[in-house]
Amino acid sequence: MTLPASGTISINDIRIELGVPSYTNASMLDLATGGVVAINPWAVPKPQNYAPYLMTAWYSYNHAATAPNITSFVVLGTTDPIYGGFNASWSYISGTSLNVTDTYLDYSFDYGATYNQFQYLSGTSTTQIIDSVEGLPGFTSLDDTYFRLRAYANGTQVPYSPLYAYPPFPY
Repeated sequence: MTLPASGTISINDIRIELGVPSYTNASMLDLATGGVVAINPWAVPKPQNYAPYLMTAWYSYNHAATAPNITSFVVLGTTDPIYGGFNASWSYISGTSLNVTDTYLDYSFDYGATYNQFQYLSGTSTTQIIDSVEGLPGFTSLDDTYFRLRAYANGTQVPYSPLYAYPPFPY
């Protein structure tokens, strides 16, 4: 149950949303700062964790909000034997609004032991993000290249995508 976006909210409504038992003695300070139950990092919006602790700061809080999932992640090598670039595309989906602020596409030439990093634009308040990018990580025709996608949403890192192995380029 998400808290209402307007109108009256009681401390009991907040307690129920957080799953705090009725016999628990909790103040607005305790609830807003995660002193009783941690505030869900995927919830948008979140109550402010500083004074004044207002009931209206809880409008639309959803304690059951889930992290976005990377639902597809595809990397395609080019056929350019000189530049050997790549094209990567991905999408996220979530049951709640997303606030993906940073998306990183990492690549590795040594089986994922160390990564180089590209950063790309993402950010939306919708429930799905689809994005793609082209780049030049310095491929050669002999490289086995490994990719992963990671992102930060609502101030928390989304779990890594599965590692994507790209076989040697077919030149």
